[in-house]
Amino acid sequence: MRFELAGKKHVGKEHVGKKGADPKRADHTLGEHKLPSYALAIHPDAEREWGKLDDAIKRRFKQKLQKERLIRPRVAKDALHGVPDTYKIKIVTLQYRLAYHVDDKQGLVTILAVSTRDDVYALLAGRSV
Repeated sequence: MRFELAGKKHVGKEHVGKKGADPKRADHTLGEHKLPSYALAIHPDAEREWGKLDDAIKRRFKQKLQKERLIRPRVAKDALHGVPDTYKIKIVTLQYRLAYHVDDKQGLVTILAVSTRDDVYALLAGRSV
């Protein structure tokens, strides 16, 4: 199932950079090569969990996904041990976690679980992509 952020079909949309433009809005490039932008999907159980979240928490996860993880989803410090190709996003102040799987062949980031720090890892144990 495809998952949309902010009602847009194309998440991870790149901004055209111009000389002297704000670097935060520039193209995501390495030299002449553009970095891949991943599509986003959500596990059906994670979708139910997402629906229960407060809007402020959803907004913080969406920002992190759009600005970083759909461009460079593999963050070594956030890799989950014992679960290949699976990473987390933390909201430290509220102790929430979002666990996602990366499929490079399909260019897809799949949200597997969203919950409090205490519960997310147990939820993740019973789920697969």
